[in-house]
Amino acid sequence: MFFMNNSVKKYAWDERFSIDQGPIDLQHKKLFAILTKVENYCQEQGDPSIILKAIDDLLVYTEYHFELEENLMLSQNYNKYPEHKLLHEQFKQTVLLFREEFELIGANEIALSLCSKLREWLITHILFADQDYAHSLVVRKGF
Repeated sequence: MFFMNNSVKKYAWDERFSIDQGPIDLQHKKLFAILTKVENYCQEQGDPSIILKAIDDLLVYTEYHFELEENLMLSQNYNKYPEHKLLHEQFKQTVLLFREEFELIGANEIALSLCSKLREWLITHILFADQDYAHSLVVRKGF
């Protein structure tokens, strides 16, 4: 469980999340860092406009990251590409829905809930879906 004593349990990127694809690993680290920034703003009862900006940064960076991953999968003819792309689309939709709800209500609890859900998704996605495609690819450290 990610909520403990009214705060979010933070999981940082570590080596267990490595998929041995340098640029992808760097982007995963950045996604963890962006989530941490949103969490910190929320826990400090930050300005809702700053929290929205951080959520937007997460969306933009997520799009960039997913595009790189999907292009890599396509270039390697990854056989589970359609399913993986669907996971990415579902993730983006979840972020958009939470963002809309936060924009309407402005409650930090909504953004913290988003962070918890996204961090759980990111951890699971990297450990299972991303590890699966990484093991299917030709190891390329600097594509």
